[in-house]
Amino acid sequence: MCFCAITKIDAPNLMSITINDSIRKSLVVDSFPSLLDADIRRMYSEKNNEVDLIPNFVKKLSNVKHLKLSGLIFQNLKMANVQPSSFLTFINLITLEVCFIKTWQVRSLFTFLHFSPNLESLVFSGVCCPYNGDALTLDVVPHCLLMHLNSIEFQDFKGQLKELDLVKLFLQNAGVLQTVIIGISSDLSVDSDKKKRKDVEDFNKKIMEQLLNYKWASTDCVIKLPSSPCSYQNR
Repeated sequence: MCFCAITKIDAPNLMSITINDSIRKSLVVDSFPSLLDADIRRMYSEKNNEVDLIPNFVKKLSNVKHLKLSGLIFQNLKMANVQPSSFLTFINLITLEVCFIKTWQVRSLFTFLHFSPNLESLVFSGVCCPYNGDALTLDVVPHCLLMHLNSIEFQDFKGQLKELDLVKLFLQNAGVLQTVIIGISSDLSVDSDKKKRKDVEDFNKKIMEQLLNYKWASTDCVIKLPSSPCSYQNR
């Protein structure tokens, strides 16, 4: 005889949740009406689970204001063929942190941005750039890029071509963007060594030479490099 345990979460007053584990078919979740913060960086489904298991869980987070997701989550949304008409709108979401994303998962990230019309701040805490010949383009610009997104931060930035392509994509489409912060990888961080300081200055210069070659959608946008005393604006 087989007994299958069911885990049920019924927490209407819960305000914060963190998940770093697999999700099973036996997990039953009610809504989280009071939830403000969610950190779902490493959620994954077991091989025998349905492909829409994670998307169905993510729907339960639609009331949050601050959300952390990994590229794997966006990949699962794409695999489940989630469409704007079939997914809840994250109407309260103002801050999204993408904890680790590969460049080939970026398209599914932009699908999620269509569900986040009021997003104001976007943080990339790691972008992996495996070889991929496809150009990063947008067929339809999400509403949040046109009306609300004012801040983007790229952490652990290495200056790879695909990373720059991602920055360019936002610069060319985010109409009210105010600030882009580029945090250079710790491998290039400034220390007391003059040569290393010069290397960082050269690195900053190369980044800006690339980004200033394109027309930015927002005339008020400023790019900040934390290791540099200067900010850069496209005129």
